[in-house]
Amino acid sequence: MYEVTGIGPLRTRLQVSASRGLSKFVGRVAEMEQLARALALARQGHGQIVAAIAEAGVGKSRLYHEFKLRSQGGPLVLEAFSVSHGKASAYLPVVELLKDYFRIADQDDERTRREKVTGKVLALDRALNDTLPHLFALLGISSSDTALEGMDPAIRRRRTREAVRSLILRESLDQPLLLIFEDLHWVDAETEAFLNLMADSLGTARVLMMVNYRPEYRHNWGNKTYYTQLRLDPLGQSNAAELLAGLLGILHGRDGAGAVRPGRPRAQRQSVAGEAARVDSDPADS
Repeated sequence: MYEVTGIGPLRTRLQVSASRGLSKFVGRVAEMEQLARALALARQGHGQIVAAIAEAGVGKSRLYHEFKLRSQGGPLVLEAFSVSHGKASAYLPVVELLKDYFRIADQDDERTRREKVTGKVLALDRALNDTLPHLFALLGISSSDTALEGMDPAIRRRRTREAVRSLILRESLDQPLLLIFEDLHWVDAETEAFLNLMADSLGTARVLMMVNYRPEYRHNWGNKTYYTQLRLDPLGQSNAAELLAGLLGILHGRDGAGAVRPGRPRAQRQSVAGEAARVDSDPADS
């Protein structure tokens, strides 16, 4: 028998796969170059937004994962993602991003969480002291400050968004930031309002904000000079062959993937998984 004690750390399909070992990353050379150019501009104080758009399984998350790995030792990376049930949970991706920033662990008691937030904010800039009540409220930390009591809900939401923005922009003065928000097609309204605020504030910030979503999602950032859209197509035949050759080479201990069709990386991996199941059940291949 098991007892549910709370919500555990959010995990994406890619994070679960990464813990087991990912397949070879192939293709996407042009997209990686565009991301590198955007990061270079952001480092120089020309904030950028990059949006990767594709259907499920094409490789939006994998592209960002690989770029994040190649950027290690550079910008501070803060990432969050939306989940299919997340529209009912206000600020869920923002809360996860803040927990990452403040290094808040699930086992931390409230006093520890309060000390982590207060210490980091005031060490960054004491002028951010007014953001603390809003950050505490977002993170579920009690506060003796009564400033939020009786505040008009619309004003409170606006000031909450502004508090998080102020924190991020101030941090970017000390080091460039890479903000990653995944799966915006599932984003909640409050997080979406925060992203709109950030999108309007990045022009002179050392921030690269990377988002991804499926084609049905809509936003109003496309007219900004610092916005870049990456529309990802399924892998072409040569890249699909390279991916499957590596997967099947590992599976069978030999090179060659046979006839290969263009397609989505996830579908290609699932095809190989089916082949692996067949091999496991076929004595002739054992």
